[in-house]
Amino acid sequence: MSRAHCGAIVALCLVVITAEAQLGRPRFFFEGGEAPAGGDAVGPLFGFEQDGDLAAWTGLDAQAVIDRCMDAGAAYEGEGCLRVTYQPRDAAFEQFSAQPLTVATAAGLSFAIRTDLPTNLSFGVVERGGAFYQQFAAIPADEWTVVSLPLSALVLAQDSQDLTPGLQPDSIVEIRMADLANLPGALGDALGRKVGVHQLFLDNVTFSAEAPVSAAGAGDPRLFVDGFEADTVHALAIGEALLSRVPDGEGHALQVLAEERGARWKGFVVAIGQLDLRPAQALSLRLRAADELILNVTLEERDGSKYSQRLGLEAGEAWIGREIPVDALVLETDSDDENGRLDRDQLRVLVINADMARAARFPASFQVDDLQFR
Repeated sequence: MSRAHCGAIVALCLVVITAEAQLGRPRFFFEGGEAPAGGDAVGPLFGFEQDGDLAAWTGLDAQAVIDRCMDAGAAYEGEGCLRVTYQPRDAAFEQFSAQPLTVATAAGLSFAIRTDLPTNLSFGVVERGGAFYQQFAAIPADEWTVVSLPLSALVLAQDSQDLTPGLQPDSIVEIRMADLANLPGALGDALGRKVGVHQLFLDNVTFSAEAPVSAAGAGDPRLFVDGFEADTVHALAIGEALLSRVPDGEGHALQVLAEERGARWKGFVVAIGQLDLRPAQALSLRLRAADELILNVTLEERDGSKYSQRLGLEAGEAWIGREIPVDALVLETDSDDENGRLDRDQLRVLVINADMARAARFPASFQVDDLQFR
């Protein structure tokens, strides 16, 4: 990639939103039955213990197959789970969804997911008026991952508009998920490509009446990004980096691992559009790396304007605390902004990448913790 280590990320949410229009309406993989209704979510909305649970699930890729897997030991819980078999390619968008839904009361969303390769997952809900609220997750290979978060952690997608103030649970009509592999152009290069036929398994899709508890760390919860204490890494990997939680004292940190040189920029992107960043004065984080690296830290607005600063990271086992004044970030030379200034209330994503062209050896890695604004 060019200095746009994440320049293509600007199109990410737009791609997720417009793919249906570009690739055609979903087709139903199971005919018959009625879509389950939400309600107060006593037990899973979709537990896939009956064929009827498939009635609501559709996909954009006409070559993909969605069915109920009953193989021994395949499900996260019970005997059945949803199985999606697909072949990622540039001409297809691997999105699948459940609709229509009727959700009376909900404060949280959870599901169990398993994939056969590390997967950049986009997921979220669509309101009756079409507004799409999403979040990201880095799903490891060959193990069940439980994703659980409050609906308030979902972010209005970049090219989506909502006339009401925030997500309204009683307006939810669709659950949407997508494997972001093999997207077109530079965006696909950034988020990675897969070859061959792959499978994704889904189980226990649930709306909960109570929001899952999320650790906000010290300081203002409106400004806290992530302390990486949740079981799921809510981020997208860039440059085929491997993202994982590693022990850090009594808690955990995020490790970004580059197994081989490959793409120059390797790192991650996290959503921050769900935060109230109007009072933010600085971005605070802790860093460490086994080898000397150069990091690029970028804040991106809803219109794609990118403001960045580069950091030198010395090798060592000790954590290094950094604070980057928000006003010190500089508009990138290949980025435009209609008003020429960073607007805190328009920020959507935070991107942190390492220049692996400078790495002395591989595998190379760096770690991040206590990511927050002050």
